[in-house]
Amino acid sequence: MMYAVLGASGNTGGVVARRLLAAGKQVRVISRSRERLAPLVDQGAEPVVFDSVEDVEAMTRAFDGAHAVYSMLPPNATNIRHERSGQVIAAAVEKANVAYVVHLSGIGAHMADGAAHLSEFHHVEQAFNRIAGLNVLHLRPCFFMESLYSWIDQIKTEGWASGLLQPDLPVPRIASRDIGPVAADALERLDFEGHVERELLGHSDLSMSEAVRIVGQAIGNDSLEYIQLSSEEGLKKQLQRGLSREIAELMVGMYEGFNNGTIDWLEARTPENSAPTSFEVFVAEEFVPRFNRHQPST
Repeated sequence: MMYAVLGASGNTGGVVARRLLAAGKQVRVISRSRERLAPLVDQGAEPVVFDSVEDVEAMTRAFDGAHAVYSMLPPNATNIRHERSGQVIAAAVEKANVAYVVHLSGIGAHMADGAAHLSEFHHVEQAFNRIAGLNVLHLRPCFFMESLYSWIDQIKTEGWASGLLQPDLPVPRIASRDIGPVAADALERLDFEGHVERELLGHSDLSMSEAVRIVGQAIGNDSLEYIQLSSEEGLKKQLQRGLSREIAELMVGMYEGFNNGTIDWLEARTPENSAPTSFEVFVAEEFVPRFNRHQPST
């Protein structure tokens, strides 16, 4: 039985691929980077390198013969709309007659509109759900802890951390390393039928004020401050990251939606939708080493 793993060189896809290989599964790993796939190939994976997630025929060939697929969308830095790339992946899944998909979606995907960037996940989920006979598990993780890596250069160059979320608004956060095992377990078991949604709320809810306090203590800067940006300032920063105006506005709209309460999650926190990695552990094991290695921009 063949498994195909999109984004196998990334944080979640890499975990999925390694877990399946360790379980003795036949695994096809898919990425834009042949070099980054090399360690998985050394473990027995079959590599597929593609240029564009918008190439339906190439994606269909990548999925050909696969019984199950781990699907994720490219990061927004590619300036490809999630909705469009997701529809291409779903079309390729249908053409390749894949039976099972574990799809990395996002919290808020239950909202068809009004959730800005997150509403794109809703339309991608629907593209999979329309495929006759497909069994699909939509994993809906909350904010990634890794998104706060954007603070590192700012702390070193400007002396503070900033973002669009209100300082004291608690939101669920998850470490990406806690997503891969959930996806891999679902692919190994293949015990889901029809269309299933599952929210992943991480270890706990965390406000930006709490996050900056934990980071400050860990790097020896107890006076580190968090500054909330205005929507205009946030848009400017997104554009400076290289995003198109269209995608930058969607990202800003998402943060505005959390701030004003129009975007929320469906499930109450339970042991089943929580995760083991606390923000304190993530900061100690992931953030601080990266912070210490980072050479500030000029």
